Amino acid sequence: MADLYIWEKYKANSSTSTVGTGRYTWYMYNNIRTTTYSISNWSYQSQMQSPLVGWYRHFSYDAPTGKTYFVSPIGEGDNFHTGVVAYRAGSGSTVNKLDIVGNVTITANKTYVGNHYTAYVYPQSKDSKGSLIGSTTNSYTAYTNGALNADGRWYERGSEQTTTSTSYSKGSYIGTVTAAYNAYSNNARNSDGYWYVRKGLANKVPTVVLNTENNKTLYEADTITVAGTATDTDSGNVVTVKYKIAESVEKALTAAVADGSNAIPFNKSLVFKGGKILDGETAITDVLTDGNAYTLSVWAEDNQGGKSTVQTRTFYVVPNRAPSLVVNEFDASACIIDSDKFTISGTCEDADGNDMKVGYRINGGNFVQAYDGSDGNWEFELELGQLKSGENTIAIEAIDSYDFKTSQTLTLNKNTVSTQVLKGVARYTIVPPSGSAKGILLWIQHDAGLTIDGCYLSLTDNAEAENFVEMENTNTANMPNSTDVVESEFVLETETPKEKIILKLEFSRESTDVNPTIKLISGVME
Repeated sequence: MADLYIWEKYKANSSTSTVGTGRYTWYMYNNIRTTTYSISNWSYQSQMQSPLVGWYRHFSYDAPTGKTYFVSPIGEGDNFHTGVVAYRAGSGSTVNKLDIVGNVTITANKTYVGNHYTAYVYPQSKDSKGSLIGSTTNSYTAYTNGALNADGRWYERGSEQTTTSTSYSKGSYIGTVTAAYNAYSNNARNSDGYWYVRKGLANKVPTVVLNTENNKTLYEADTITVAGTATDTDSGNVVTVKYKIAESVEKALTAAVADGSNAIPFNKSLVFKGGKILDGETAITDVLTDGNAYTLSVWAEDNQGGKSTVQTRTFYVVPNRAPSLVVNEFDASACIIDSDKFTISGTCEDADGNDMKVGYRINGGNFVQAYDGSDGNWEFELELGQLKSGENTIAIEAIDSYDFKTSQTLTLNKNTVSTQVLKGVARYTIVPPSGSAKGILLWIQHDAGLTIDGCYLSLTDNAEAENFVEMENTNTANMPNSTDVVESEFVLETETPKEKIILKLEFSRESTDVNPTIKLISGVME
């Protein structure tokens, strides 16, 4: 940017005058032409010698055509008497006239003596002004005034045309302004209506050095650093460094008081995230798109109105894309009881090469992760018992490392059919008081009408799959003082203590007419 100058500002006095333009109004008329024809006086020739061949006794003149017609030609040997007149064509429109004197016999190629006269026949025209047909504007001498002109029109000159002219001069002093060298026309009235006079240099504009990389491509979570220095040689000026990205609103990078020599540093890191440029958590741009060139502009302004040259850098963006998710077809129709399981599987891909997590939510519940990695296959198992009766939603989500998510929602209907059965299964989780156990002794009290068909125990570590082993039935007997309640004793012991203990009971009844139950399960652990 150019340095700033002091301009004195004045009022502009004005004066108005009327000035001739040198142009006149000319009125145009039709021309009226009147033509008459006449014969001049005959001129006398003292003597002529000529044969009379080619002479005629009579002639007539046709004014409209301008032609002369001769009749009654004079032939050789014709006799003429005194007073007889002969005529013939002269040059142009001239008619020659001959008065015959005496009795003369004319023969070819003979000479004669007589009087010879010549007359001229010519038209006489008069031009006059006709009707007005219009007007035009031209110079004073453009046409012959009050007469017929070469274009066939009659012209009369009217009055001179005039215009109003306004001149300006410097008026009273108003004050000073600071602006660039050519901000105003010097010592003249300007378009704002004031008179300006340029004085000396007022302020030197600051300068900016920008160190930001040019033509950088930003991917998700990449940063663009706006860094450099600003310098102002006018000590005491307040210098503000500003920046702007694309069509966003300009922002301040830093502000400092210049000492006239030392550069003022500035440095700000901006992040490209979610398609926008962020300053911290604040978006400073709208959504940017792939394939477009965007401009970073940086400049400095001082408090005297000075502005540096704008420094620019071009950059490009590649916005992050959400992963793609494919869910394979599956069949859960084989699930009969709540413990039955079915598998849901599919594939996931990320066009940006990001890692992904794949998981699911049942009926809007918590996210359960089933996969973590790059492009690949995923699957997870669900038990029928995890679904409620009626309609269920299973939302499957693929989430990349920048939390861009793609989801698909499955809808499953669970139909509950109440059917009286004779056999049943029950599962119990046993928590060891000491954290682990390697053996257990169980007593199960139940109605006499309920038969324990099998008692199974799974002893595993927490990370291991279930592994059920049938417990030994060491005794079954009626409870004291009761014939309706039976107690069965079961025992199992392993070599090493385990953390996860699950009990599974299989039982039956003889008829749907009775409803025997388990009264109490107790035991001890080793």
